Amino acid sequence: MQFITDFIEHIRKKQGYSQHQVIDGLCNQTYFSKLETGENYPNKLLLDTIFSRLDIEEGHFEHLVSKEEFEIRKLRLLILEKIACNELVEAKILFEQFKNDCDEEDKLEVQFANYIELIFSEITDEQRATEYKKLIVMTVPQFRKKALSKLALSNAEVFLISEYCIVSKDMKIAKQLLAYLRGRERFTKVKLKCATKLLCMFAKHYNFKQSDLDELCKDILEHKRKENDLFYFTKLLDIMDRDEQLELWRKTLLEVYDEYNINPNEDNLLIENVFSVQGYYVLGDVIKSRRNMLGLTNEQLAEGICSKNTISRVQNDGSRLQLINAEMVLERLNMTGDLYTDNVKITDMMLYDKCAKLTWLVVKGRYDEAWEVLEFVKSRLDLSIKVNEQYVAHKELGLRMRVPRAEEEKVSQANFLKELEKILEITLPIKGIVKSKLRHFTKKEIVIMNTLMWHYGTNGNIKEMDKWRKILEEYYSSDEIKIFHGRLYYSYKLQEASMLGNLKEYDKSTKIAKSILNNRRLTLDINSISWEMYNVVWNYRQAIEDTRELVQKEIEVYLPLINQVKIVSEIFESKNTLHFSLKDIESLFKLD
Repeated sequence: MQFITDFIEHIRKKQGYSQHQVIDGLCNQTYFSKLETGENYPNKLLLDTIFSRLDIEEGHFEHLVSKEEFEIRKLRLLILEKIACNELVEAKILFEQFKNDCDEEDKLEVQFANYIELIFSEITDEQRATEYKKLIVMTVPQFRKKALSKLALSNAEVFLISEYCIVSKDMKIAKQLLAYLRGRERFTKVKLKCATKLLCMFAKHYNFKQSDLDELCKDILEHKRKENDLFYFTKLLDIMDRDEQLELWRKTLLEVYDEYNINPNEDNLLIENVFSVQGYYVLGDVIKSRRNMLGLTNEQLAEGICSKNTISRVQNDGSRLQLINAEMVLERLNMTGDLYTDNVKITDMMLYDKCAKLTWLVVKGRYDEAWEVLEFVKSRLDLSIKVNEQYVAHKELGLRMRVPRAEEEKVSQANFLKELEKILEITLPIKGIVKSKLRHFTKKEIVIMNTLMWHYGTNGNIKEMDKWRKILEEYYSSDEIKIFHGRLYYSYKLQEASMLGNLKEYDKSTKIAKSILNNRRLTLDINSISWEMYNVVWNYRQAIEDTRELVQKEIEVYLPLINQVKIVSEIFESKNTLHFSLKDIESLFKLD
């Protein structure tokens, strides 16, 4: 827990918050101090709410919990899913079970339960506004006593306040909330969605000068472009004084929504985003899976830590281990040892910032600077810890593939795959991965396996590609993995769709791409949409051009679709899909 509490302190000081501001209404100082010292078991819902107040995205860290906690969080997600699909009868049945099982002492669970009750209730707007105030003060006791600019607010708190403003038409609080949100250095995805919806409401009920409204809209619009956020994007354009470019954006997005059956403006999707919980695993399942892959007996795993029976009990009934014992067991299983964990064992916040910078530099293609930062990280990380060794080796291999510093550092494609497999085996033996029916992987291990699948496929080594694809498919076959780790799953499916297209399995690729496009959870994330749009359009063209050139009728189908990809990529500055779509359009006119 030391890393997490250090991380909270590091981020809150950067943002100028006191400890009281980030925990006010959530827990008292004594409870938080016991979290810091390891006396209290970490509550992910509480910690995620604190992170949310600090504008850290939910699911940023993963958490290993008891079976009991996992099941109640799963029930929460299922309720939200049914509400998002307007299956309210099923949602009410699940909600009754949730009320019976949830901890009545946990005010975040009670706040969620009371909000769901409010969804089901048939009351006037005035009564609803009163109920919203009650919900808000459960965790924001200073609501309407202090200016919102003096508070730290989570995703759920921002959402509840914005909904209160909408039903009460309280323009004073709405202006405060909008100012609070615009003053953030960065938005979480949920807070950005709330700001967009609030501004659209503002425009409807407040007598703005058009120039003032446009200034507000442009500010939010730039954040939405930066964060790749589709929610209420066209509604925001609707209330603006649009020039030719903005009108083209609006028209194109509406065409895309129609073409691919996408509706990113559903309020129920926002509710699901607000109250969703991500990044949960059952501690006992993780222990059992990794123990099997590493070929350890219960006795070997428990040696010097706890009794063999304790390890067996945790795996069988999903109960908790003492914190200190859990940390040692997880380290023996080649993980960080933290219950609330990133995938690197970091001991200080300067190192955390450097690791984050390293990732950013690689994404931006600033490889010389990345090499310098990597050397610093190597000098500070404890490389005797397996996850740290794997992290550094993987980063180093990626840079050697792109910009080797010397001739001897160059890596051929064949050697790249061999080295990548060696890096994976730092934490898990490949034989154990293949053989075991129970599996748990870290994010880094998943990234490595995705890369192996992709490169074996593009190199034409179908046997090896199928091996890794089968492992990943089996891993993601669990509904629990999909709902608690959806982003990882759909990142894998996106890569699979692209790989299948390259292997000329166009129908399979298009089917996967369209299934992703039609998944309501992803309609708020343009990163997936622009790539999957491109996959669908590219597959259409390639399937024809494998046998002959496009005829005029087919060009007339293809050109508007690839133009949509180009314009959507321009809107959200998606450089890769913009490059590919422009290249494809250019080649089409050369063909003419």
